Amino acid sequence: MNYNSIQDIFDSGITNMTILRDNQYLDINACQTVEGADWFIYQGKARPEIDFRGSGEIYLGKQYYVSGVLNIKNASRGIYYIYREEGTLYNIYRFLKFRCIGYNVSMSIANMLNFDVIIFETGDIAIHINSVPVDLPYGPCHINSPNPNNSNTIYDFNDLSLD
Repeated sequence: MNYNSIQDIFDSGITNMTILRDNQYLDINACQTVEGADWFIYQGKARPEIDFRGSGEIYLGKQYYVSGVLNIKNASRGIYYIYREEGTLYNIYRFLKFRCIGYNVSMSIANMLNFDVIIFETGDIAIHINSVPVDLPYGPCHINSPNPNNSNTIYDFNDLSLD
């Protein structure tokens, strides 16, 4: 599918996406490998596979040979839904879009973390948080991503605007 803006990609929700995990519990210690793309290059290598852990970690390539990880920490008990879409922006830039939905404690709207990760062939990554749990018995939700000096940058969801 082609889109004319990043906002259009966000607004499309799951309309053009393929469901890869459908209401099946992915434990925080478990991993699901999904199709990446041959054109997606990370750390100098094509990444035809991407791993998702139930804890919210997204390994940009197989976890066994990639040190970089994007962690959308939901302080939860796992992910239940994973969706995938491959498309273009402006008929030029290829992208992969993934949507993950997980819950912390119980499967209710108040306990749901719903986010999209869009990986562009340019190397840019966009994260769109659709909903954040309000019941946080296991700690806060945050985004944790590695930066070049081997330290982590952490963004607490409480500090981010969802507007």
